[in-house]
Amino acid sequence: MSPDAARHERLIEADLTRLLFEQLPASLIITALNALMVAAAMSLVSPLLGVWIWFAAMVLILLARMRLMLHYRANQTTRSDRTWAHRFAIGAAATGLAWGLSVFLLPGHVLTYQVFLGFVISGMVAGAIPSLSAYPPAYLLYLLGALVPFALRMFVIGDELAYTFNGLILLFAVFMLLNARRYHHTLRHSLELGHANLDLVASLTQEKERIAGLNQELEREVAERRATQEALVIAKEQAESASIAKSQFVANMSHEIRTPMNGVIGMLELLSHRPLNPDDRALLAVARTSGDSLLRVINDILDYSKIESGRIELEQIAFDLNQVAREVTAIFTASAQSKGLKLTWAIAPGLPHRLVGDPYRLRQILTNILGNAVKFSDQGTVTLALSAASPPDQAVGHVVWICLEVSDTGIGIKPDELDRLFQPFVQADGSTSRRFGGSGLGLAISKNLIEHMGGDIAVESRFGAGTRFRIRLPFALDRSVVPTEPAARETPAARHDADAPPPPPLRARVLLAEDNLVNQKVASQMLNRLGIEPDIAQNGAEAISRLAREPYDLVLMDMQMPVLDGVRATREWREQERREGRGHIPIIAMTANAMAGDREICLAAGMDDYLSKPVTLADLRDTISRHLTPAS
Repeated sequence: MSPDAARHERLIEADLTRLLFEQLPASLIITALNALMVAAAMSLVSPLLGVWIWFAAMVLILLARMRLMLHYRANQTTRSDRTWAHRFAIGAAATGLAWGLSVFLLPGHVLTYQVFLGFVISGMVAGAIPSLSAYPPAYLLYLLGALVPFALRMFVIGDELAYTFNGLILLFAVFMLLNARRYHHTLRHSLELGHANLDLVASLTQEKERIAGLNQELEREVAERRATQEALVIAKEQAESASIAKSQFVANMSHEIRTPMNGVIGMLELLSHRPLNPDDRALLAVARTSGDSLLRVINDILDYSKIESGRIELEQIAFDLNQVAREVTAIFTASAQSKGLKLTWAIAPGLPHRLVGDPYRLRQILTNILGNAVKFSDQGTVTLALSAASPPDQAVGHVVWICLEVSDTGIGIKPDELDRLFQPFVQADGSTSRRFGGSGLGLAISKNLIEHMGGDIAVESRFGAGTRFRIRLPFALDRSVVPTEPAARETPAARHDADAPPPPPLRARVLLAEDNLVNQKVASQMLNRLGIEPDIAQNGAEAISRLAREPYDLVLMDMQMPVLDGVRATREWREQERREGRGHIPIIAMTANAMAGDREICLAAGMDDYLSKPVTLADLRDTISRHLTPAS
């Protein structure tokens, strides 16, 4: 073991020993109270002398452990941490044995009394995990001392129920030891992270001091040059250039702290989940806010260059896998039900759901794949299944691999078209695009995101029988003590003055051309808030049919719809207006197509205005109001 590793091991041992004695007072109080209640209960059925002798022995053991704790606090450095831990383990063993021997105070022929005491002892053994797992031998001795006498007592009773209890005691002991071991590993890992964080802070401090020393050295050089070549303009210019170069150097060095800053912020996040007093939590909040602000500035600068080069930035935040699956399937529930499809999702038992990764990219991937499954299925089922995945041969690091499988009973894909399935702007064939719509980008984007996240995607399909997409993605486990949900991406909300009177309702007949059920509901409710009860057309062809039959004051038109899209529908209606001498009906594009040039396409087709989704209520009202005539 290297000297650094040995030093870290000593520090962790010291921390674990300190935790043992820090948690001891509460443990002693709880033990004393429980022992008092048990003694009172046993005195009802057992000889008083034996019961209170047992209680007195328990109190003496607890007092001895209290004295050991006080001695540790006063003389902590006089002995090794392992010696203190050994002494602590002896006290724990004595306490456990006192609990175990209590079973011999009860009448042996009445199994009910033994069962009662068995539950008490089991509770004490289970409750001792947090306070004793810092030193596993202490917990092992405590468990053996408490359970072995009880098992012997059951063996002496000797009936079938007693033997059954012995089997249960054995299983309980194994389960508790496994839990204690897991708790110890978690505690040790947390301490290791804490020391790594301290080392990182020390490294940052050392680097800062080095830069400060370099700055001082540069300042001395500038001062010397200014003193020795004061009369020379060239020397002065060189000194100023050196100062500028120094400032630039410091600025460049500040960029180099980005990686350790990530570590600092991550540790602060872990610290935020620990119990803190209000003052410390306030200091932590300031540190986190300052760190996040600094990192945000640095990331903004770096992200700009990455965007220019086409690189994708992935987030690493805690999220709930179940919640992501639930939200994505909820998006398509309405459309699946409208087609008579059964849309389900399932997660394998025991699959970790608190993960660290980029939930927004994961939602984007699942939305693309699941949306295709619903779109290309006219009957049957669409299923999203989440399970553990075997990692690839080249996988590295301590991560958990998740398999996300989307299967449907849709139209399937021809074998000769599978190879080009993930190419951009490509669908199975031209008829697919005409029938179902879509740009053909969803699968290409999903594959790109999956590869950037370190995963892979595979597809199996039988033409006419359905398709199955299988995605493998690596995630880190969220090891925070109190899981927290990731912060949502914020969208600026329109300002609302609560004291201002509500605007008067709009009076108009409005046709909403929208094929998506969720968007229909959102737009309808927003229009209802404005005093408008819209009629709904499912596609462009239906919109033209309604416009020909009924008088409308205004049309809200989506761009991408089945049968006839919004752009073509607008062109056809404008032509029909000119051909039949109809009055001009304002048509406003309300679409998720918000790329450069989409607005111009809508206006060139004959639309009067353009709204990009998501639409705010204020923007919707302002836009509609601009195009309604006083008569309407």
